[in-house]
Amino acid sequence: MKHSVKRVAAIHDLSGFGRASLTAIIPILSSMGVQVCPLPTAILSNHTGGFDTFSFVDFTDHMQDYIDHWKELNIDFDCIYSGFLGSERQIEIVSGFIDDFGTEDNMVVIDPVLGDNGNLYSTMDQGLVEGMKRLVTKADIITPNFTEVSLLLGEEYKQTTTDEEIKEWVKRLSDMGPDIIVVTSVPDKEKDKEEDKDKNKEKATCEQVVDLYRSICISYPSVKTLSEARKKAIRARLKVYSLEDFRKMFEKAEGSAFLKGANNRNWSANFDWLMKDANFAKVIDGNYDNKPRQAESAKPITGNKFNNFHQRQYDMGSLEQMLLENQSAGG
Repeated sequence: MKHSVKRVAAIHDLSGFGRASLTAIIPILSSMGVQVCPLPTAILSNHTGGFDTFSFVDFTDHMQDYIDHWKELNIDFDCIYSGFLGSERQIEIVSGFIDDFGTEDNMVVIDPVLGDNGNLYSTMDQGLVEGMKRLVTKADIITPNFTEVSLLLGEEYKQTTTDEEIKEWVKRLSDMGPDIIVVTSVPDKEKDKEEDKDKNKEKATCEQVVDLYRSICISYPSVKTLSEARKKAIRARLKVYSLEDFRKMFEKAEGSAFLKGANNRNWSANFDWLMKDANFAKVIDGNYDNKPRQAESAKPITGNKFNNFHQRQYDMGSLEQMLLENQSAGG
């Protein structure tokens, strides 16, 4: 039967806290215009990842009654989507569900939740691995992570792999039954190398910026530690400015009497102030360059009088310096 709104039977656990399983699946699929019909396998107080403890209510004894009532109502689905299964008995129940509700027109998607980072999850054992091997043979699509691929094939987990090896493993999974295999968390050796290079480059660049500051801005408070907050600020500026721009900005800051305390508040700038986006731009644009104060002049300008009042002469340098002093009060 075709439905105006696609209908999915989502066979997963429900965690009260944590964006996982049904807690995430229901809103995401619903936002895509899909009707989600949840069949809970377990109810947990919180997701098991990142927490030492959790409460767990096994829903196994209720699943078959739940399914039998769906049968009585003649409910059918466009997709059967299973995830976390907490026991071999649950695997058998889901296998039977696929037999009862699966058709040539609908799709079976199985996420073979077993483990990650080379290890089984704490609630899993080898019996569940063997049961999952049988269940995935009934799937059209499976979405294992790299650890689960290793477990399903009985291969030793590896920290690295090659394109040829992962293709060969995917083919073996496809030979088990599924037409489509989506593998996640695949180690990428070349990517890891590039990320390491970027991290080293980033570290060196941040240190170069601080070294420039220390060598040029000798009148300012010294930077003793390169904290994460400072690295973040430096990285943000490096997206726009070159090291040469940093040099120019530091030289202008060192030459600015105003930034070194010659202002009406005896306020002085420091490294963290200079690293703020707006402040960096103002310094490098010359807004804080020293401006000679011109003597206020009241020279009369002949030929341009109104009611015998002379036109005023404004010292624009002094006026701008006053505005900058007020502006700097905000740090």
